Amino acid sequence: MSSDSFMGKVALVTGGASGLGKATTERLSAKGTIVYAVDLVIPDQEEEPREGLIKYRKCDVTREDDVANVISEIKFKHSRLDFVVNCAGILGHVEPVYDFETEAMHSTQMFMDIFRVNVYGTFNVIRHAVGLMADNPPGDDGQRGVIVNTSSRARKDGAARLVAYNASKGAVSAMTVPLAREFGAVGIRVVAIAPGASETPMLQNEEYSWVLKGHAAKTVFPMRPGKPQEFAHMVEFTIENHLINATTVRLDGGFRGF
Repeated sequence: MSSDSFMGKVALVTGGASGLGKATTERLSAKGTIVYAVDLVIPDQEEEPREGLIKYRKCDVTREDDVANVISEIKFKHSRLDFVVNCAGILGHVEPVYDFETEAMHSTQMFMDIFRVNVYGTFNVIRHAVGLMADNPPGDDGQRGVIVNTSSRARKDGAARLVAYNASKGAVSAMTVPLAREFGAVGIRVVAIAPGASETPMLQNEEYSWVLKGHAAKTVFPMRPGKPQEFAHMVEFTIENHLINATTVRLDGGFRGF
């Protein structure tokens, strides 16, 4: 891609009002991309920065009507969609599958909620967005668009008592190759990024402070959590480099297990 590959393009970023999604939204908009940042909680419309390049929309990625409405607006106003970055996700609470002292089992509802947001939400956005993306005129290499999904280093090196989250991120990675094979026929790449623990609101609380500390202690270098801006940088690089496709890219400082 050329240096102006982001200028005038249109992106959809889920979870775009906080954490990894917010950093991605800000980085792409700084490149001249019109970004639809969707989230459950969004800033007031008058706070939209950069002369309206960022369009905040309230959206539940698990609701078909919510996602369809956003895609319809993008189609009506711009007639194109170039990039989809799926950052919306939930972590859930620390909970054992089975507590041998109390004989309590893991919450079925929490397990289903995590998969509903992290896996189905990602799938739901993709299935609604890819038709519009495929209508783009082909660019360099015949490319029409790029989809970037958020996996996690937890897909392989997951901590105990977070089984549902770990499994959901494994599922996101598992979708990457079949999606890339299917969409490659129309010039759309699909990539997953697997960050390690990052300094986002999801982990910056008392319940999960141990995750950030544990991650820093187990990285090769640098021995610290990731920053949202580093994730956003990887999204930018992934979009620019056409040979990155059908893979999960690690972004974890060489993390090697708890």
